[in-house]
Amino acid sequence: MSVKTFGFGLRAFKKYPELIPLVGIITTACVGCAAFMGYALATKPDVRVVKSRGPAYEDVGPTESR
Repeated sequence: MSVKTFGFGLRAFKKYPELIPLVGIITTACVGCAAFMGYALATKPDVRVVKSRGPAYEDVGPTESR
């Protein structure tokens, strides 16, 4: 009994060309998500990587806006 597996590669794109837009859209979404996560970690004060430091809202004065 021989079982064929569906290997995902260039052969699959030749056999099923309708996968090309799907893979392109999913790849673009994943890259955009990763880019936004990096942007948020680098620039947003409410995102903390090091939990030992206090929350960012404790450093803001009552009349100061961010």
